[in-house]
Amino acid sequence: MVGVSTTTTIIMGGMRITVLKWKLSGHKSDLIKDGNIVLTGMLKMLETK
Repeated sequence: MVGVSTTTTIIMGGMRITVLKWKLSGHKSDLIKDGNIVLTGMLKMLETK
C-alpha cells in the first residue's frame, strides 16, 4: 500500500502541473475540466480492488 505522504505528493503534484499549464497558456484552457480529468485519473490509479 502507498503511504499517505506519497499519495498526497502525487495528487498535489498533478494539480500543481495542471495549474502551471493553465497559467502558461495565458489562462485560456479550462482549468476545472483539466483538474477534474487529472483528479479522476489519480483516484482510479489509487483505487483498491
